[in-house]
Amino acid sequence: MRIKNLIRNLSLKLSVLLIVGVPMAYSAETITVGVALRFGPEVNSSVEALYQGIEFATSSFNRSQGALHVELKKYSYTADSKSIEAAAKKIKKDGIRYVIGGEMSDEAFTLLEQFKNSNILFMTPTASNPRITDGQPLAFRMNFSDDQVALRLAHYVSEIKDLGAIGVLHNTANSYSDYLTLEFLKQLGKEKNVMPETVEFSYATEHPDFQTAVKKFKDRKVSWVISFVMVSELEAFYAQAAKESFFPKYLGTDGWGSNELAFEKLVQAQKIKKFDGVHAIYWQKESKTQANLKFLEQFGREYNHAPDSSSAIAYDTGSVLYQALTLSKNRSDPKEVAQILSTHAFTELLTSPNLKFDAHHAPIKELFLYEVNSKGLKFIGAK
Repeated sequence: MRIKNLIRNLSLKLSVLLIVGVPMAYSAETITVGVALRFGPEVNSSVEALYQGIEFATSSFNRSQGALHVELKKYSYTADSKSIEAAAKKIKKDGIRYVIGGEMSDEAFTLLEQFKNSNILFMTPTASNPRITDGQPLAFRMNFSDDQVALRLAHYVSEIKDLGAIGVLHNTANSYSDYLTLEFLKQLGKEKNVMPETVEFSYATEHPDFQTAVKKFKDRKVSWVISFVMVSELEAFYAQAAKESFFPKYLGTDGWGSNELAFEKLVQAQKIKKFDGVHAIYWQKESKTQANLKFLEQFGREYNHAPDSSSAIAYDTGSVLYQALTLSKNRSDPKEVAQILSTHAFTELLTSPNLKFDAHHAPIKELFLYEVNSKGLKFIGAK
């Protein structure tokens, strides 16, 4: 009889625990974060890598604590501005308060224009034009502002021995290429004791006459080509240059994509494999920090391939936003979260072990330089 009573009492206690436990298991506050990228027919490897980084940051965050649960909702658009506007309007209609997206500066500008006066906090992983966040209280970036990149790379070029003439590929129709190129030339002009001959080739067409550009650079004995352009443009230029046995060194930034993409497109895919360049990127894959080693191991296990810089910077974007949400007392108020982002120091990140945002909501961190040539990828320093 005692045994039966004991079993009955234990069963009652277990039932109470189960009943009480049900609401506790589902008591976490849920925040929906919109992810606005080119998920449609135009999807490319960088968009896929960006989303995987955001997705991995989200799943890692949700596993780490129970007070807050983040759900992602995709908003797709094409390169057409009308499509980006439509995605932004859908985000507003759905009542989304936090958005990660805008891979390119032009996309980010269009999204922000639609979000004006809508109390939506926007974070871009990779868009780099400084005007995206300047004077924008609810806009943040995880990538450098182009003015910072221009300053650091101008200093790097100023230290090159026997520099000679430099060639400049300048796509005036692309806001990223146009701003970064002009700012770089301005900053280079401020460097002491550096007066390189500059040979510029400007274009605003989809298929520029790179044969003319190559001839111009070759005739002027250009030793370095400053190529703050998309990797597809540099592919075309290099192929033409190689045909004419013109082999300068190249300097570029994240327009080339990840290190792996740059190596694939500019070395492996080329008929003549003599490309030799320096690529400035925002992640040092070889970093031995605990956070980076953990990310490499767990991301690879989750997706069955190694992460690239796009995944790393997207992971940091999500992680920083989620840390700020955790610290917020009123998570329905993007202004409060923005204040936390503006003042807090963030840790356990990949592109920088410790990170704070400057007054323009751009991250304060190092820029990493890699050689890209037929020998592979080699880290050569930070700026």
